[in-house]
This record gives sequence, structure tokens and C-alpha cells, in this order.
Amino acid sequence: MVDVKRVMHALVELGITNRESKIYYKCDAYTYLHVKSGNEYKLPASLYSSEDVLQDKVKYTDGVITGRSKK
Repeated sequence: MVDVKRVMHALVELGITNRESKIYYKCDAYTYLHVKSGNEYKLPASLYSSEDVLQDKVKYTDGVITGRSKK
């Protein structure tokens, strides 16, 4: 999570993205299993968004992500 925050802030500073644009992050397992929005298990397709990261809405403690976007 620390790396995601660092990279996201760097992307904003470099002008590659801005704070209004949303980038969604999902775990590799979801990618390999082809988990997408509207899946039969009702799993969220992403774990969190760049907006959540930049606004410190996401916390990572003991391997658990909390406070992610509800999509």
C-alpha cells in the first residue's frame, strides 16, 4: 500500500494523471480468475481506487485492506 501511494503521488506530480481521474486496483488473483464487475459471486472487481489512496481512505493493516470504495 505504501508503494501504491508513493507511485500515485508521483504520477500526479509528473502530470501523468490528476486527482480527479480514477485508477482502479485489483489483486492479481482477480485478474487470473477473470473476476470482473457484475460477477456471479458479487465480488467487487477492484480493491480500491486512486481516489481512495490519495485521500487516505484505504488502510492496510496486517495484510488486510479496509476502507475501499464500494462499487
